[in-house]
Amino acid sequence: MSGPPRLWPDERLASLLNGRVDLLTVHRLGEQGPWPEVAHALVRPDGYLGHVARGTDLEGLRAYLARWLPAERG
Repeated sequence: MSGPPRLWPDERLASLLNGRVDLLTVHRLGEQGPWPEVAHALVRPDGYLGHVARGTDLEGLRAYLARWLPAERG
């Protein structure tokens, strides 16, 4: 995640991490992140960007994760 840390409190990300705690790591890059116009991004383990978006709407990221990294159940 990039952008101001105040936009990305733990409570906001909890639903994305639920069932994926051991699979995802959140990095808050702050105000001076490498992509000032981007609010959040998902970097895959192979270094490619899997998802990049402006704003704080997480529905696109949620859909990406549901397709490619479904939450573990149980």
